[in-house]
Amino acid sequence: MREIYRKRGKRIFDVVGSLIALSVCSPILMLIACAIKLDSRGPVIFKQKRMGRGGNPFTIFKFRTMYYQSCGSHALVRTRNDPRVTRMGKFLRRSHLDELLQLFNVVRGEMSIVGPRPEEWSSARELSATIRGWAKCRQAMPGITGPTQVYLGREMVFELGDSPGRRAEAKFIRWYIINFCFLVDLKIIAKTSWHCLQRQGV
Repeated sequence: MREIYRKRGKRIFDVVGSLIALSVCSPILMLIACAIKLDSRGPVIFKQKRMGRGGNPFTIFKFRTMYYQSCGSHALVRTRNDPRVTRMGKFLRRSHLDELLQLFNVVRGEMSIVGPRPEEWSSARELSATIRGWAKCRQAMPGITGPTQVYLGREMVFELGDSPGRRAEAKFIRWYIINFCFLVDLKIIAKTSWHCLQRQGV
C-alpha cells in the first residue's frame, strides 16, 4: 500500500483534495481578497521564489499579510509583533488562511498537501552548506503542511543558519521521506487542523 501511494496515490490525493478544498473555500477566498484590499494598499497575492523538489525553483502563492513596501524585505526575522504585518495579516497568519492559495501550487504540481516546508530561495544555499544532510530533504515535494509544523512548531523552524531548530527540522523531514504513507499524511492533516482550531480558541 505504501509503495502504491508513493508512486501515484499521493498525486491523485493532492489534486482531488485541492480541487475539492478550492471549490468549498472559494467564497472564503473572495472575502479574504476583499478584506486585504480594504485593509491596505497593494496586491492581494504575494508571490515569492521558493525551492521545490530536486532543487527546482517555483513561485509560491500566498495572500499578502505585510504592507506592500515591506514584502520584499528579508532584513527582519519574523517576530510575534512584526511591524511589517498588516491588521488583516495578523489574522491570516494566526489562522493560516494566508496559505490557502498554495492549493493552486498543489494543482500545478509544484507542491503537495503534506511535505517539507518550501525553502526560501534566498536561504537555500546557506542551509545546504550549514546543515548536514539537508540536500536529502529536497527529495520530497514541499507541502502546505508537514511534519515539522505539527511536531516541531513554527517558532523553531523560523530559526536561521545552523541552529537546533533547523537541525531538528532536517531530522523530521528525513523521517517523513522514509516513512510517508497515506495514514501518515492523514495524521499530519488532522493534527494541522486541530492546531489551527486551538489557535482560534475553538
